[in-house]
Amino acid sequence: MQDVLLTIQGASVYTLSAFVLLAFLWSSFVFYKKSIEYHENEDVVFNAILLMGILSFVFARAWFVLGNLGSFIGHWIRVFFMKEYPGMSGWGVVVGVLVAVIFLVRKTKKDLYKLLDLASLGLSAGIPIVYAAKGALEIEPMILGLISAELAKGLLLALWFFFLWWAEGEYRTFEWYRFRKTQARTGFVTGVFMFGFGL
Repeated sequence: MQDVLLTIQGASVYTLSAFVLLAFLWSSFVFYKKSIEYHENEDVVFNAILLMGILSFVFARAWFVLGNLGSFIGHWIRVFFMKEYPGMSGWGVVVGVLVAVIFLVRKTKKDLYKLLDLASLGLSAGIPIVYAAKGALEIEPMILGLISAELAKGLLLALWFFFLWWAEGEYRTFEWYRFRKTQARTGFVTGVFMFGFGL
């Protein structure tokens, strides 16, 4: 999983790291695009992307360290040595994004579930890229000798993203959801995202 994609003046860029960056950029684009459709201020959107990016990185590393304390107790400086002691946690990313959203809601007085809907769309866009990259770099385990389990998860989560994208664009017109109001209540996309990701 540490395959080197390219080396520039002695500095190595790893394949999985490149795909994680790609996932972040794609997630940010989806978040930005949908936020503009919701008529959010661009300054708020860019601040949100920056804050979610930083906190998701910090929480992903912290979650990994807490899950592997044996390697870090008594040697806490290792937390900062990403090359020698690599590792991040996907659940840490989700928690980091959630903390960023809560912080933004408190500062900007925005609707919590509206921001969660946008963040859920962004996460659902980026997660499949990381799973697919991990699956492409792993040889085992294979499903029926055809495809790795991680790659299969990535493909299923990509389908889930396309479903969420469609649902976000259509759910405002569902009569059962609007209850005769002109706009749907927020939180629908977040609930569907959490259901699918948990499943």
